[in-house]
Formats: sequence, C-alpha cells, structure tokens
Amino acid sequence: MASVESGVEKLSGLDRSFLAMERDHAHMHIGATLIFEPGSLVDAVGRVDLKLVRDYTEARLHVLPRYRQRLAEAPVSSDLFWVDDPDFELDRHLHHVTVPAPGDAAALRDVASDLMERPLLHDRPLWEMWVCDGLADGGFAVMLKAHHCLSDGAGAVDLLAALLAVEPSTEIPDAPPFRPRLADTLRVITRDVVRVATRPMRAARALRRAVEERDGLGSQLRGRLEAVGEALGDYRHTSATPFNRPIGPHRRVEWFEAPLAGLGEIRASLGGTINDAVLAVVTSALRGFLLERNVEVGRLLLRALVPVSVRVTDDARRGNQIAMWLVDLPVEEPDPRLRHEQIRSVTGELKHSNRAHGAATLARVTDWTSSALLSSVARLIPLARPFNLLVSNVPGPQIPLHLLDARLRAGFPHAPLFLDQGLAVGLFSYDGRMCWGLISDPEVLPDLDAFAAHLQDAYRQLRALVPEASP
Repeated sequence: MASVESGVEKLSGLDRSFLAMERDHAHMHIGATLIFEPGSLVDAVGRVDLKLVRDYTEARLHVLPRYRQRLAEAPVSSDLFWVDDPDFELDRHLHHVTVPAPGDAAALRDVASDLMERPLLHDRPLWEMWVCDGLADGGFAVMLKAHHCLSDGAGAVDLLAALLAVEPSTEIPDAPPFRPRLADTLRVITRDVVRVATRPMRAARALRRAVEERDGLGSQLRGRLEAVGEALGDYRHTSATPFNRPIGPHRRVEWFEAPLAGLGEIRASLGGTINDAVLAVVTSALRGFLLERNVEVGRLLLRALVPVSVRVTDDARRGNQIAMWLVDLPVEEPDPRLRHEQIRSVTGELKHSNRAHGAATLARVTDWTSSALLSSVARLIPLARPFNLLVSNVPGPQIPLHLLDARLRAGFPHAPLFLDQGLAVGLFSYDGRMCWGLISDPEVLPDLDAFAAHLQDAYRQLRALVPEASP
C-alpha cells in the first residue's frame, strides 16, 4: 500500500514481477525513439541546444514524481518501495549523443540499438533520456528508456504528455523546487514487521474482495477459483521457433510507419478492433517469415503476449495498470480473411472468459505475495514459454505535439525481450500514423529487416480485402 506521508510507496506485485524477470541479457526496460523537426533547438550546423532541453525537462519533471524516485528494500520482508531520491540529479539521466555520418535513419537505428542494449542502473531513478543530433535532415531525436516496473506502455505516454505540448512555444517556466520526502524509518520498519505477520490473512482478504467486487457476493467463490485454474492452465508450453532461443546482450531495432486510417478501414470492413487488425498483420507476417525458413507452420502453437491497459486513473504513481492476454496466432491458416476472423474470435472470447477474470484475481493476490515467492514464480514463467513474442499496441494522441517549438514527427516504441524470446513488436499511434517498432537479438534473428518487410506486405494484403480502400 502506498504511504505518501512516510515518504515510501510499495511496488505492486505486477511491478515487482518485471524486476524479478530481469536477467543479465533480458533487461526489462521499455523505450522509444522520438523524431523531431529542428525548430529553434537546432543550430545552423545541426547541434541541439542541450541546455534548453535540460532546463525545459527540469521545469516539467514535477508532473511525474516517480521519475525522481528510486528503489529501496524493506529490512524484514524484502518488499520493494519507491522512495524519493535525495541525491537526484537530472544530469545523471539526461545525455547527449551525435548520430554518426551520414546521419540517416539507418544510423539513428544503430544508435537506438546500442542504447537499448544497456541496462539501467538501479541505484537511481530507473529512466534515461538521450538527445540525438547530427541527423542528415536537420532534425533531432530523443531516445527515452524507462524500466517496466516504473511504467507500462500507456504510462510512458505520461512522460510525453509532461514534456510535449499541443502549441509550439519557446517559453520555459521556472522549475518548482524539488524537496525529497524523508522516509520515516521507524514507521516503515514497524509496518514491515506487521506486513510480514499478516500477509496470509491479507492475501485471503484480497481474494475474497476480488470475488465480491465481481459478483457482488462471495457465493461465486468456486467459479472464481475455477477461473484462476483456467488462467493458470492457459500457460501451455508453446512451440519452438527460430526466434525462441537464448538471447545475448545485443539488440537490433527496425521501424516503419503506415497510415492509421488503413487499420481503421480494416476494422470497419472486417469487424473487430484496431488491435485485432494489428494481430492479424503480425500473424500473417510470422507465417510468411517462417515459411520462408522452411518451418512447418501447420504444427505450431504460436502465441503472443498482448498487454491491455486497464487504467482507470491518470495517476502515474499507480505504476503498471495492465492485463496480460495470451493470444493464439493462427499461422497455420492460409487465408488472410480467415486469419483475421480467428483473431477476432480469440480476443472476443478473452474479453469475456473466465481466463480474464482469473488473471485479474491472480493479479490482486500477487500484491500480497512475498517478494521471494513472487520472484521465484516470475523467473519460471519465461522458461515455461507460455508465449513466443510480445506484441504491444499503445494508442497515442492524434494531434501534433511539440517539444518547445520542435514538432514531433514520429515515435517508434522499443519493447523488452524476455528470456529465450528474440523478437518483440511494439506499436504507437500518433497524428494519423501507426508507428511500428521492432526489436530483436541479432544473434537470434539477424534479418529483422526481412521481418519488417513481411509486416508491410501483410498490412497491404489485409487492406486488399477492404473494398475501395484508400491508397
């Protein structure tokens, strides 16, 4: 439970699980590369005024108090808390890099790949911001990184909302003073001892409360427990693929854009949601990619982990507010229309099934689980391979945004790679465009550009099913 008065705020079970799943080569940070027009931030020789960016960032950082907090461990339970960092310095998080010549998109992707390889340091707030100049077209880029325990994909948009504005401006407001709250150590230790002693009781209460909130009465406990069983049973071991092998330290990113209206036309014509269309495109691309490598797709159980936002508040201190769907991808189906229909059927069933209710109940109970037990379980999940890849789609604003007077052109997300999963797909919609961001381990999947080409082909193939689709 959060304790703002004492200066500490406890991590949720889901947030702790992202820390527990981290390994030497599987860093659980999310990222994004934002590409801007120059505005007045870039001089005649293409250099960004880093002081202006720094002053503006400092002036806006009070909107996101979590970005001035670091992790701390409770003395008895080993539970993790957010505490204000008394030694916070923005210069430990804001950095500059010049993109090597020729400064094109490929060179910028090389920089983003290198930055995504590097783990975040846990002795400070878990985020970084890199300002990248030297782009051939005169613009600049900003590379953002934040640990997944700090924020989910939708929460990452909070940082954009804090830094970017609808109207261009060159005015930098005064930065409010940062006064770190000092944790009341004695109170924290006392509460920690009580928390350990009462944990079983609180876990039972959490389970009962989850039942009552859903059904109004505790009489449906058996059904809820059956739902939990279904959720756990859904963690079937998926098939091995060429991109499901142990990952190493290196990363490769690719990206491309497509009109958001095209996915909207697919939704209007074929039914379902934008996310259904996205999953259908990914399924078709995986099918083509695997067939090209002589993989027998008819025998595969291939599944995507799909985070779905369940945010009901804009409070960034709430951390991750997501449900995790496991979506079977019908790569064995040769007909693109039928593939889309099958995706619709799966996601529609997930919205109303016991598996979704069971996952929600489990998420509630994990908030009261010991860190040691939760860590052990979280470490086993990737090894069991209940999913083959992550597909994350985050909706963004459909109007132009600006960093001071520099207009944001595009934002490409970078998802984390889990253990033994060398491919992830992220999407971010912005100003009428869908920005696709792909990431891989180049030792596991050296031809990420080929998969990007399959995605674009699959998008065109699905849009061809739409009568009189716009170009």
